[in-house]
Amino acid sequence: MKVLKVSLSEVLLTIAICLLVSCCLKPVEAVPLSNTEISWDQFTSIADINNPVTPYPLTGFFDFETDTGNFFFPDGSVYSKVFPGIGSAEGLNVYVYQFQVYELLYELLSDVILTEVSFDFPVNPENFPVNIASDVTSFWVNEPDPDIKGGIGIGGASVAPTGATWDNGVLKFTFNALQDISFIVGVFAPKNMPPEETITKFGTVPIDATPTLLPTVYMPTP
Repeated sequence: MKVLKVSLSEVLLTIAICLLVSCCLKPVEAVPLSNTEISWDQFTSIADINNPVTPYPLTGFFDFETDTGNFFFPDGSVYSKVFPGIGSAEGLNVYVYQFQVYELLYELLSDVILTEVSFDFPVNPENFPVNIASDVTSFWVNEPDPDIKGGIGIGGASVAPTGATWDNGVLKFTFNALQDISFIVGVFAPKNMPPEETITKFGTVPIDATPTLLPTVYMPTP
């Protein structure tokens, strides 16, 4: 019987190759939704706002019927758009949303206080972190200047969500009970998933506010 002789250097080389392959095949680890504050400049460094994936934004209004509500003015508006990722977000799409709640003014505008927004988002954003000084999986844009539109939104916004979660296909942003606010939030998804429309759901005070008008936003199609 012929004995196969293997040198120590060959054994070490084989081990090194196996370790290298193992590292290369290791999947990207999920990063919990970060709810990270970013500036307008940081946002434009990861989103190509001049060449949107969706040529037109989805814009709409929401309204609720309450005991003291009125039926002549909506409670707020929603803006949604998708941009190609650039820089550290290359290879992804950036889904961005702006929600604006109108000021309570003698009960002529908003009848409710917004506490959360949620909508279908079948791709888990935790699997697509983008490095913006640190790993970011969800973000809010701090831009108080109402004159900066830049292809997104309906003016300035600087309200921070209290949290962001993804649970079984639903993306949710929560807030302290607030009125007269405007906030911009966003997440990432792969470019090979085209945008589709889905209905936004809201948490409000009073909690039994009945929706009479709900807007749609963009989400990826898995």
